[in-house]
Amino acid sequence: MNANTHLYQSAINFSEGRDKDRILSIVQAMDRYENCSVADWSADVDHNRSVITLIGGAEGVKNAAMSGLEKAISILDIRNHTGVHPYTGVVDVLPITPVRGSTMKNAVTLAHQIGDKASISFQIPVYYYGRAAEKGRPGELPQLRKMWKNLKPDTGPELPNVSAGIIMIGAREALAAYNILLDSSDLHIAAEIARVIRHTRSCDPALAGVRALGLFLASRNKVQISMNLTNLDDASLPDVFTKVSQLAEERGIRVVESEVVGLIPQKLMHGRKPEEILWASCRLEQFLEKWL
Repeated sequence: MNANTHLYQSAINFSEGRDKDRILSIVQAMDRYENCSVADWSADVDHNRSVITLIGGAEGVKNAAMSGLEKAISILDIRNHTGVHPYTGVVDVLPITPVRGSTMKNAVTLAHQIGDKASISFQIPVYYYGRAAEKGRPGELPQLRKMWKNLKPDTGPELPNVSAGIIMIGAREALAAYNILLDSSDLHIAAEIARVIRHTRSCDPALAGVRALGLFLASRNKVQISMNLTNLDDASLPDVFTKVSQLAEERGIRVVESEVVGLIPQKLMHGRKPEEILWASCRLEQFLEKWL
C-alpha cells in the first residue's frame, strides 16, 4: 500500500457462514482491486455470518465493497437465512473507519457514496448509522436494529428487497469484535453474564464501551459471550477476558477460549501474549499495524 495513501478500513458483515464456496466467491470478488486488500476474513457456522475486512484507499474500498455487495446479493437469499446473530440483510452491516491520513468526515462521505450507489444499483434500502446517520436518526447500531422497521430508509426503495433485505452502512471509530467461549450449554447463564457487562460498563473501567450478547453455539454445544469493544483508547482485551472469566467462575463455569474477529490494534493486548487470553487462533495479519 502506498505510504501516502489515505487509508480506510471496512469490516463488512455478510449473512453467510456455512457455505465455504459462496463465502470464497465473495472474498474473491472483493480481492481484485488496486489500492485495496482483503486484510482478513472469517466465518462462523452458528452466527451464520462472515466478516470480510478491507484496507485501502477510498476508491479501492468503494470498488471492492460494491463488488462484494453485487456478488452477495446475486447468490444469497435472506428468506433462507437462519443464525444466532441479529441480521437484516444478506449484506448486513458495512462500516467505514478512517485509519491513516483520513478523517471521520472523509469516512462519512465514503459511506454515503457507497450507500447511494448501492441503493440504485441493487434497488435496496440503505440505512445510515454511526457518524453517517443524519441528525435526528438513530446513530447506534443496536438502536437502529430495533427501530429500522419504523423508519424510512435514508436512500433507496421504502420496502426491503425481497431476497436481499436492507443494508446498514455506517462511518464509525474502530472497534474490536471479541468473543469468549464458555464451557457450558446454558444460554441463561451466558445471557446473565452479558447483562451484567451491559449494566456495569458505565462504572467499571475495564468494561467501558463493551457491548455484549449471550449466544448459544449449536455446533459446539456451548455458549458464547459475543462482544464489541467500542472504546479502544482505553480498552484492554486481557482486562475484558479477566472480567468475563471471573463472572463465569462465580457461576461455576470455566472459559474455553477467546477469539478476535477481524483486525485490532496491537495496543489492545497491553503487552500480553495471545495464549494468556486463550486466543489460539491469533494470526499476525489480525493486527492493524501489519497493514499500515
